[in-house]
Amino acid sequence: MREAGLVTLYAKELRLPTVGHYQEVIRQAKEQGLSYEGFLVELLSREVANRNRINCEGELGRQSFLWLSPWITSSLTCCLI
Repeated sequence: MREAGLVTLYAKELRLPTVGHYQEVIRQAKEQGLSYEGFLVELLSREVANRNRINCEGELGRQSFLWLSPWITSSLTCCLI
């Protein structure tokens, strides 16, 4: 129990949210007979995938804002004149 709490704490401190949910990966690793390195690869690949997903969502949000930016700027200019 103490180790589980420390893993979660360290994952949070290092800003590795997916690593904090490692119990699911442990279960799958046991079922698949993965080595320690295989477990780490699976855990870290999930972290990378999560970060890529978050970065893509952020990029899409920025792109949609940039698309609206000329409209917002021209609207504000019209209101200020």
